[in-house]
Amino acid sequence: MEKPTAVDLSGIRSILASSQESKNKGLSIVAGTQRRHQFPYIETQRRVADGAIGKIVSASCHWMQGQLWYRAQKPGWTGAGSHGDHIVEQHVHNLDVIHWFTGEMLESASGAGGRLRRVTGNQYDFFEVDYSFPSGVKLHSRCRQINGCHNDVSEMVVGTKGYTNCLDTIYDLDGNVSWVYEGPRPRAYVQEHTDLVTAIRSEKPINEARQVAESTLTTIMGRISAYTGKKVSREEILQMDLRLGPSEYELGPLASDPVPIPGAPAGPPKPV
Repeated sequence: MEKPTAVDLSGIRSILASSQESKNKGLSIVAGTQRRHQFPYIETQRRVADGAIGKIVSASCHWMQGQLWYRAQKPGWTGAGSHGDHIVEQHVHNLDVIHWFTGEMLESASGAGGRLRRVTGNQYDFFEVDYSFPSGVKLHSRCRQINGCHNDVSEMVVGTKGYTNCLDTIYDLDGNVSWVYEGPRPRAYVQEHTDLVTAIRSEKPINEARQVAESTLTTIMGRISAYTGKKVSREEILQMDLRLGPSEYELGPLASDPVPIPGAPAGPPKPV
């Protein structure tokens, strides 16, 4: 199963149901959130869970990069598809790491975003979202796809005794390195498949469908907050009857909504 598992609430509900059905049948599902199969991440997370940085008090995560490739549509081409914007399609990796390290699901989002440079589709160029956990811990989240800018793909979790880059290093509160991962580093993209095959052969199922669906739900929550300009709670999101795209997917003319305008009523923008 590849991330993101869905772009809307109907998709999330479908994945959660499939996850439970798979568990009932003893089947294995591995998701494309490969950091959970990356040895340095795994060992760092284990140490954080054992108290290496104390009680977690805040976190941040970033996926800042240039614009992805695209193909301009030529006359006669048709197509249909939806990927939920890059906060869902790409930033889900970082948010999944934060869920993993904190052991909590984010409960609300207050976001912003916009479109400056993109020449295709109706998605944003950047998002910035403040998330809150039930415990009161705050997460600052940023993602961007604009060429010619500073890039940063990273996560950080801060505790009462220190902090970590989540990848392979733990620091004390003065910024001194207290531990560095020095073990093997097999390719995570290969390791996730190795773990899946091992689970099948050993008849010890692993099922990552729910955790990646939960992380995808968090990205959708951030997207909706940025699109609307409103603070959105997890409880509100779960009550939404949200479905993007057609009821049946087939090649043909693709209807596309306009670029979202936060705080604006439905319809074309009015002069101010």
